Amino acid sequence: MILKQPLSWQRSGAGAPQQGMNQYPNPMKTLTVNTSGGPAEVFSAAAPILSYQAGSYPYSTAQGPDRFSFSVVAPSAYAFNYLTWVEDNQTWYSTNSYMYYCLDGSYTAHIVNKVRLNIQTIGQGVVTSPNFMYAWNPRPYQSVAKGTTLTPLVNANQVTMTPEPCPGWGFDHWQYKNAQGQWVSTPGNPFSGSLTIYMNWWTGGGIRVPDGVSVFDVRAVFWQACGCDGPDGRDTLRAMYANPDIVDGNNTQYTPRPACGNFVTNITGHQQEYVNPGNFSFNELSCNHGVLPGAHAAWQLDDGVSQLFQSVRDEYGAAINVTSAYRCPRKNNDIGSRATSRHPYGRAFDWAQGSSAANWAIAEAADIANAANIYLYWGSNRMTLAALIAANCGPTVFPDGWSGYSHGHADR
Repeated sequence: MILKQPLSWQRSGAGAPQQGMNQYPNPMKTLTVNTSGGPAEVFSAAAPILSYQAGSYPYSTAQGPDRFSFSVVAPSAYAFNYLTWVEDNQTWYSTNSYMYYCLDGSYTAHIVNKVRLNIQTIGQGVVTSPNFMYAWNPRPYQSVAKGTTLTPLVNANQVTMTPEPCPGWGFDHWQYKNAQGQWVSTPGNPFSGSLTIYMNWWTGGGIRVPDGVSVFDVRAVFWQACGCDGPDGRDTLRAMYANPDIVDGNNTQYTPRPACGNFVTNITGHQQEYVNPGNFSFNELSCNHGVLPGAHAAWQLDDGVSQLFQSVRDEYGAAINVTSAYRCPRKNNDIGSRATSRHPYGRAFDWAQGSSAANWAIAEAADIANAANIYLYWGSNRMTLAALIAANCGPTVFPDGWSGYSHGHADR
C-alpha cells in the first residue's frame, strides 16, 4: 500500500524540520502480498518500528520504514491454505492467514476452492450428521506459524452420515458419484448404518473427494418396506432385486423382486417361521452370506427349494451334503454366478457327496423327483444328466477330459 499521507512530526526550536516533513527514511521498504489458486482480499499496513499503531488497509502492497502487518481473507466459496515467502534464501511456510511485524518482501497467499457435500436420497428418508457445514477446505495442513515444510492432515474433515428411513421404508445402501459422473456403490459399502467420508483431496484409505472436485455427490438409497411386520431382513433382501446397482457380471439385474410371502425366518413363533419338510434344515437353506454387506441371517428365500430337496432326499434314501441352496444376489455375484441362476430365487440346491457314484445317484434321484434342471460337474465343467446319459456316461464312465463328478445341481 502506498501511504498517500505519510506520518509526519514537528518539533520547536532551532533546527526543527519544517511542518509536513516525512519522518521515514528513503528508500522506503515494500511489502507485497500475492494470491495463488483463487481470489482473496488482502489487508496490509506499514507498522512503524516496534509499533502496530498503523491501521490495516485493503491493499496488497504497503510501504514503510521497517516492519509490516497483513491479513488475508478468502471469500466464502474459497479457503485460505497457507503463506509462502523467501527469507535468507530459504522458502518458509505458514498456515496463519495473517502476519504481524514481518519483514518486507513478497509473500504469496495460497487459496483453494472449498468442497461442498451434495446429499441426495432415493426413496423416503433423510440423512443426518453432527459434522455438516457449508463447505470444507480440501487441502488441510497441520498448523504451523513458520516452518520449512507443510504436513497434510490426511484424516481431517471427516463427515459421518447416518441414514434415517421414514416409517414404512428401510435403508439399503450408499452411493457416490465417481470422477466419470457415474453413481457407484461405496467401496466396502455399509449397507446399514453410518458412512464416513473425508472431505479433502489427500490420498489415503476411506472414501475421499477426488482431487479438484468442488462438489461431492453422495446419496442414500431407501426402499419401501414390504408391508409385513418389518422393516426387517425381508426388506434388506427385496432391495437387492430389481436394483440397477446390483447386477451380475453381464450387467443384468435380478428380477423380478420376490414377494414377502416367499421369505422364511428362523424366528420362533413368527408367522413366516421356516417349516422343515423333514430333512432340510434352515441352516442348509441359508445363504452363506459371510461378511458381505446387507446381512440377513434370520431371513432366507424358499420358493420351493426345500420341497424339491426333500423329494430328492426321499428318493435317494440317505443324507445329502448340501453345499449351496439359497444365495442372495450379493452372494451370487460374489461367487461369480449369474442373475439367471435359480439360486437367488430359492429354487435350487447344490450337493457334493464325496464320490462320483454318489453324486450320480443323487442326480438320478432328482430326475425321479421331477427336478427341472439337473447338472453334474467336474470342476467348472458341467453337463446335464440327460446329455451325460445320451453320451453313454454313468456313475463310473465320464466325459472325455473328466476324472469324475465333483458335485451336482438340481432346481425347479
